[in-house]
Amino acid sequence: MKHQLVFQFEGEDYDALVGIEDALVVGLGLSAEVDGHDMGSGESNIFIITENPVATFKKARDILRVGGLLPATFKVASRPLNAEIYTILWPPGLSQFRIA
Repeated sequence: MKHQLVFQFEGEDYDALVGIEDALVVGLGLSAEVDGHDMGSGESNIFIITENPVATFKKARDILRVGGLLPATFKVASRPLNAEIYTILWPPGLSQFRIA
């Protein structure tokens, strides 16, 4: 089953968002599909389509960390493509995830 993985960052820095997105496209290669981004209401989101959201999250986090692109605060959640409810993957203890 395919899932949508969402990396969410505070702020609306377009150049930073595109840099992160480009690094994920290259780093994830064929293991997942970086499916675009959006910005608004003080947040930026990158969408990734994957079969394994937990493994893709870990790989993406490592790609951004090694590249010095991982913001200090960020959120990550996933959902099956045919569902509306997100499962929070990061940070631990976060109880709500939404896309503005």
